[in-house]
Amino acid sequence: MKNKKVSVLSLLSITLFTLLLTFFLFTKQRASAAFLTTISDTLSRIEDNTDANHTIEFVTPTGVDQSTDTIVLTFDDTGDAYDLSGLTFQDLDLAVDNDAACDGTWTEKTLAAAAAAGVWGVTINTTNDTITLTAPTNATSGEIPANRCVQIEIGTNATSGGAGAGQIGNPAAGTYITSISGTFGDTGSYAVAIVADDQIDITAKVDPTLTVTISADSCALGTLTANFIETCTYSVTVSTNASNGYVSTILADGLLRNTINDIDDATDGTVNKGQEEYGIGTSKTGQTILQNTSCTDHDAGISQPASRLLTTAQQFANSTAAISADAATVCHLASVSGATPAGSYAQVATIVVTANF
Repeated sequence: MKNKKVSVLSLLSITLFTLLLTFFLFTKQRASAAFLTTISDTLSRIEDNTDANHTIEFVTPTGVDQSTDTIVLTFDDTGDAYDLSGLTFQDLDLAVDNDAACDGTWTEKTLAAAAAAGVWGVTINTTNDTITLTAPTNATSGEIPANRCVQIEIGTNATSGGAGAGQIGNPAAGTYITSISGTFGDTGSYAVAIVADDQIDITAKVDPTLTVTISADSCALGTLTANFIETCTYSVTVSTNASNGYVSTILADGLLRNTINDIDDATDGTVNKGQEEYGIGTSKTGQTILQNTSCTDHDAGISQPASRLLTTAQQFANSTAAISADAATVCHLASVSGATPAGSYAQVATIVVTANF
């Protein structure tokens, strides 16, 4: 009878010990797991049925410390709506921050299709829309330290091990939950909103502009003599937003003249003192009208450069791009000989400015 009681007590003791041990181990295992914090997923596009890059970040309280640890991303774990068919391990980067701030400096991990010493394995299940990252075969404590930020880049933004080419295809518009789990013990989830259109068309209009300022509406050469070259000037200032700039031209209604006589045009590229010649110059280079940068009035020198002023348009200024306040000085100049008939002489010149939009 006594032996029977001892056997019963022994059986009860063993059963109680087993229960306590199971409870202890279960409690310890549960206590080692934790919830991920600071979880985010930044997509390059959130439009439906559009390929997108993903930058997933989270802080792991537990970390990764053994070769059997895995990190599993389950995209839309209820509907498998994403398209992962274009991905390979080369389209992923795995990096670990030096703290929990998720702001770098990042330490990149080496990835491959299967785990190896110092290499994380990547398995992509396109049926269940999961990506499993398996720790290196020689992983030990500190492979991913506890309380560090982990970053997983997926798509063309993955550049650590090469240029990523594949992206994840977005599902139809809606809100989708992605879960993070695995044998490393920590768990978490986040939501992503997919919309019908994620782009805004921004439009603006700039009206074409052209402003022209002519500094004077008359130009007096004064009294002409054989002893001097007389000049008069005015400026033409142009502003325009025309992409191809502008052209300024001038033409005359005839010779410098009166009802009976006229003053001869300069035909040799100069107005010479003491010769009956009249012409025009411009401050600009490279024009149909010759450049005359001095345009000295009451000039006792020998000559100044000048072109004939024709009744057809001649270019005296231009630009090849949009420009602001571009000023050209137009110089009219003349001299006479002792045989030039006395009298008053006049001419009308017309300025035209054309913008090339």
